[in-house]
Amino acid sequence: FVPAVLAAVGDPDVEKLVAALAMAPPVWADEPERAARECIARILSDGLKRRKKDWRSRIDDAKRRGDEDAVQSLMEEGEAMRKEKVGPLQEVTQAE
Repeated sequence: FVPAVLAAVGDPDVEKLVAALAMAPPVWADEPERAARECIARILSDGLKRRKKDWRSRIDDAKRRGDEDAVQSLMEEGEAMRKEKVGPLQEVTQAE
């Protein structure tokens, strides 16, 4: 379950965070599944936010250069990210 989440995120900082959280006392001891779902959702959401920020930077750079092919490719990538917004969380939580 956890390796699937880390693979979906692909961020070494997240791996460190997950390891630290695994050692911490549970936030919702009486609701561990809820805590796990919320933690995973936050990790995936933060990763997507970072990717979107990078995407915006790359698209601005392509526009400044006047590279319309790159802009078009990045727009398609942006559309894929929008579709991905919910997908990875569903895949990871259903993989249990």
